[in-house]
Amino acid sequence: MTRWKVNAISVVVMITVLTGCGIRTADDNYTEQETSDASTESSTKPSTEPSTEPSTEPSTESGMESSIVQAGGEKVELTERQKQILESEGLPTDYYELEGQQQDAITRIELCLDYLDRTYPDDTFTYLSYEGYGFMSGRSPKVYAVSEKIGEDRCVSVGVKKFDGKYKFYDDYKMVMDSNVYQAEIEKYIRSQLPDAEFFVNAKIDQYIEGDSYIMERASGYFTVVMNDAFENEDELKKFLYSLADWENSYNKEMSKSMLCIVFFPEDYKDANLINYNDLSKERKEKYRARCMVNSRGEVRVVTF
Repeated sequence: MTRWKVNAISVVVMITVLTGCGIRTADDNYTEQETSDASTESSTKPSTEPSTEPSTEPSTESGMESSIVQAGGEKVELTERQKQILESEGLPTDYYELEGQQQDAITRIELCLDYLDRTYPDDTFTYLSYEGYGFMSGRSPKVYAVSEKIGEDRCVSVGVKKFDGKYKFYDDYKMVMDSNVYQAEIEKYIRSQLPDAEFFVNAKIDQYIEGDSYIMERASGYFTVVMNDAFENEDELKKFLYSLADWENSYNKEMSKSMLCIVFFPEDYKDANLINYNDLSKERKEKYRARCMVNSRGEVRVVTF
């Protein structure tokens, strides 16, 4: 993977998955919306009346139109949010002191954050990071943000492309929101099978159908179960994973899925959490580790390490 930094705003040439925020996204699962850029690339005045309905159009109230070079050569003034982001990266807050790629990045960041604010007005979003792509990749740049409703363990991503004078936005908000529900159902099943076990789960959806039906019928993904001193032997662990796979297959057999189970000794489990369990598993001796893989035909395979 090729990476380089332009004064702390990264430009990523190859496709990457953001780590450390608990979600991997796929374009097929994105909500796609479209908006004209007329309000962003022509000289317009901010509205004085607050919006009462969700909108996918870039907000003039936020001053977002000023983050793009205006027709007629009007001076570009960045929004307060853009300035705060640049300050946090140690970059100038004057648009004209930024390099070209930085100008493009801070513009797209505001476009995407403004889109989230208008599309999901009952939530609050905080900028996390920006991921750009090379022109030949065919992929759109993405902005990652933390949602107040979803929580800090997961992040939302938004992609934006421009076609025929219109911006197209792609977001995975609903899928990320449902990841919490998906994880809760897995935890509930494990608790029903091992009522006295100490454990935590980190689950990520990567196959998803929007809707209101039971989450296990329309989603699957990959998840890790971290446990404290569970199982007397590896056969018990395998039996547990087969039962877990059979349970999930009973709802979504046609969806592939993957499960990893890490069992720590008590003295190590007490130090484990959602953030550090991967690093901890490399530093400490595990009691057991096993992976369960299920293909799209519902066939199950369990491997111990």
